[in-house]
Parts: sequence; C-alpha cells; structure tokens
Amino acid sequence: MGDEPGSSDEDDEIPFACLICRNAFVDPVVTKCGHYFDSACAIKRFAKTPKCFACGAPTGGMFNSATAVLKKLEAKQKAKDERRREERGTPELEDGNGGFRIESGDEDDG
Repeated sequence: MGDEPGSSDEDDEIPFACLICRNAFVDPVVTKCGHYFDSACAIKRFAKTPKCFACGAPTGGMFNSATAVLKKLEAKQKAKDERRREERGTPELEDGNGGFRIESGDEDDG
C-alpha cells in the first residue's frame, strides 16, 4: 500500500486542507517527505524556495498525486451523501453510476 511517502493505515494523518493556503484540497499532491499541498500552492512555493513548507526538507520539485487524499475525500463525500439520505428518509434510488433509477408509477389512480 505504500504508494505515497509516509503512508500508513492511519487515515487521521492525511489532512483535508492544504497546509499552505488552508483551503480544502482541489488538486492534492504529496512531497517525498510526506506533506500534502494543493499542486498550485506547491509549485508556487517551489518557485520561491525548493524547501518543503511544512518541514523545510528539499522537495526537489517532485510532487506526486496524493491518491490517499483523493480516496479519503471521496469516502467522506459518500458518507456525507448517505447521512443526508438517512436524515431525509429518502429511499436509496441511486443506480450506482452517479445517476438515479426511475421507478414506474403504474399504480391505479382509480
């Protein structure tokens, strides 16, 4: 599982926001020292200094896609959507592909 530096089974170590701009991730990347940033922030920072914003280690300008962050954000969104459905008492009508099934209304109005 270790595609990302410093990756572990502890999801709590993976942040939801860029350490530089403090906003939610848009296009997260991870440095070789294991710190997460938005790619735009990381590149802008590298233009000023080759050191990691979080720890000062040299980044070498190498920023890998932060797949663990993307998976965690996706899981968080799914859980949030599920909670909303439960709160509304809406039956599960999703088709599993991001769309919704259409249920027929063949009841007799009579």
